[in-house]
Amino acid sequence: MISSSISQGIPSPGYNLSSKISTLGFEQVFRTLWGPQHQNLDHGALTIWLDSSSGSGFKSLYPYRSGYFGAAIKLQPGYTAGVITSFYLSNNEELPGNHDEIDIEFLGTTPDKPYTLQTNVYIRGSGDGTIIGREKQFHLWFDPAQDFHNYAIVWNPTEIIFLVDDVPIRTYQRKSDATFPLRPMWAYGSIWDASSWATEGGKYKADYKYQPFIGKYKNFKLSGCKSDSPTSCQPPSASPSGVSGLSQQQYSAMEWVQRNYLVYDYCHDSKRDHTQTPDYKQFVWTILEGLEMDPTCARVAAVRPSGFKRNGSNSRHFAFMQKDHTVAHFLAVYPFVCYIARIMHDFARPIVEIVKNFVTL
Repeated sequence: MISSSISQGIPSPGYNLSSKISTLGFEQVFRTLWGPQHQNLDHGALTIWLDSSSGSGFKSLYPYRSGYFGAAIKLQPGYTAGVITSFYLSNNEELPGNHDEIDIEFLGTTPDKPYTLQTNVYIRGSGDGTIIGREKQFHLWFDPAQDFHNYAIVWNPTEIIFLVDDVPIRTYQRKSDATFPLRPMWAYGSIWDASSWATEGGKYKADYKYQPFIGKYKNFKLSGCKSDSPTSCQPPSASPSGVSGLSQQQYSAMEWVQRNYLVYDYCHDSKRDHTQTPDYKQFVWTILEGLEMDPTCARVAAVRPSGFKRNGSNSRHFAFMQKDHTVAHFLAVYPFVCYIARIMHDFARPIVEIVKNFVTL
């Protein structure tokens, strides 16, 4: 359950990006994709539901290559195990088996446990025949079934930021083209049965004696660069400064959320094979930046290595390292070379002493 003492102490991000984005009517930006008989639009609010016959989904009218994508969502209380209510970006219909995706998914639950909000990023979904997800899961500092709350994805050419009521909960940086979604995507919403994995790894299934399972959406906000927008198009910035990245106050709020409400991080899952990620070969940079072996497992700014500072490009690197990767690689590898040499020295020293003693005799 949610701790009231913690939830009352949520720090302000200092910037309400959602208030800068105009609210649009559902039919201005979306259309029904499937399950039309399981949708109802009333005074700008869309209700979709799942029962034993079908779920439902909707899709944006246009593809985007960057932007702000948000909606106010209210979930169903009670038993919702096995049910996924989602708001996400994807190009799966156009690129099946090799798609990109940015997810906000609410994993259904049992009445004695809170909802789990899962964020996820796919890049070229099946580069080696296996879908590679980068999931981070959160419990929230409120009950998402009691009222509407704003959930949003900011996607620009350098980063992805997940927001809940304008509070950043996760950032995903562009480390390389191979680990970042760059192809146009559509915005989607849906409710569906994912009993095989959604709740505690599939332990609890959807129970249709509790049907219908309902998800409510309103205050749709889509603002950004469509796939056919001119190259000069700039998506909204998540930062009050108007540049990429977050302000220090926003970073502090995100760190607070991750410290108190992060319940799963793929970066720290020993059961995951991080060598499957196509960016594994960039491990030198991950060592340099104090990250996990998977370079997409970036830590928040508050725990970046001491001595590293941010510059205008929101990078953790020293300025000269951006210009000379050879120096950066040397600094990354040198400590490990020294460490291995020290181990070899310590291992060899007793052997040398034995040999010396034997020769003396």
